[in-house]
Amino acid sequence: MSETQIRTYYSCFNERRFRDAAAMFTSDAVVLHVPFGQHERGARAYLRFTETWVRAFPDGVLMPQQIKSRGETLWDVDLRASGTHLGALELGLFGTFKPSGAETTLHVRELLDLRDGQIVYSSLSLDIQALIQQLTIVDDKILLAHLDRIGELRGDLVRVADNPARRREVIQRLGRELDATRHVVRPHFKD
Repeated sequence: MSETQIRTYYSCFNERRFRDAAAMFTSDAVVLHVPFGQHERGARAYLRFTETWVRAFPDGVLMPQQIKSRGETLWDVDLRASGTHLGALELGLFGTFKPSGAETTLHVRELLDLRDGQIVYSSLSLDIQALIQQLTIVDDKILLAHLDRIGELRGDLVRVADNPARRREVIQRLGRELDATRHVVRPHFKD
């Protein structure tokens, strides 16, 4: 497979010709794409990936930025992925993200092993935390209310500095408030 064929592979995604791109995979190709924990192989795994991403990002595109040969059959592709988050995005262990309307842009890397014009291995990687940060909706009013309570607890802590029992109680309340605030800012992190 040549660089031209690799560009065609991404054009198929961008033009929503998923079956054409899926036909480039061998039936037993290893496909390691988000969502995590896939167990399918070949075209089926690729189509699952496209369904997941296009449902979440109907206008999503993958633009090759750099294509490098890494030997006889390996290709390393740097991509810019962009799209508007308009549908639920299932990220396996990271949960499901409700539509946020966020316009996202990510650096994505795909490693392809191509033999006899077909893809036998595809591993797509991205900074999942960067994606999650772009998809997270923070309610400013709730965040400000938590910050106000943290400020009040700061004052309480100063006032009870000489009383170990009261100090411990204020610190425990402060810990709960900090945890609640973190959940507002980073709702995707689980305890």
